[in-house]
Formats: sequence, C-alpha cells, structure tokens
Amino acid sequence: MTTQTKVFLLGSVLAAALFTGIWYFYIREDPNEKLKEPVTGSQMEEAAQAYALAVQEGVPQATLDEMNSDYAKMYGIRIYQRKSDGVFVITDTAGKQIKEMS
Repeated sequence: MTTQTKVFLLGSVLAAALFTGIWYFYIREDPNEKLKEPVTGSQMEEAAQAYALAVQEGVPQATLDEMNSDYAKMYGIRIYQRKSDGVFVITDTAGKQIKEMS
C-alpha cells in the first residue's frame, strides 16, 4: 500500500466518524420524543369526566396517577381533586390552572 492510499483510507475513516458524530448529536430526531396533540376543550372535559368517574368508583391512587401520566404525555394536562372543596382542577404540566370542574 502506498502512502497516498493510507492517507486516503485514514481520511475516509475520520470523515465517516465525524459525520456519524454530527448526525448522532445534532441531526437525528429522538424517536422517544412524542409531539403532544393540541388539546381541545372537549378532550379536557372528557378526560376530567373520566378522572371524576374513576374517583367516584374508588379506583386505586396508582391507577389515577397512571391516568394523569397518560394525560400529561398525550395532552400536556394534569387533573386532580382539591381536598378543600372537592372540585376537579385541570392544570398544564407546569402547574398553571386551566379550568375547574365541579
């Protein structure tokens, strides 16, 4: 093998490694990252009604937490029942109150 061939092969390997590194860190999309669906008023109300029904039926807290986790992933909302007055509150994932449902 000549020196030019060795330099060409080394340069090709380094270029391929550089391309792979750039692609891995900057270009490729994360397949686990889901885009949230835009939430509508009817979807929030349906989610709150399902959550309220689950609370009334005495569903375990772990299941309610799982429902909230799913709502947060799909719509970016969380639902909880205030202990002081029993009203169901819909918040975004940052904790900002969106709506109250009695």
